Amino acid sequence: MMHSEYPELTEENNAIIPTLKNKLLKSRYIIITEEINQQLAEKVMSQLLIL
Repeated sequence: MMHSEYPELTEENNAIIPTLKNKLLKSRYIIITEEINQQLAEKVMSQLLIL
């Protein structure tokens, strides 16, 4: 199990995350912050295709 130095996600943070993801995608960044599994791989591949 990995120790995360980031605080737990709250409802307030969950509202910010989609906006942050859109800004990162527009700036051509994809950040992977969790264990790579099938679901994450599909999400990253779709973002790469958009770029």
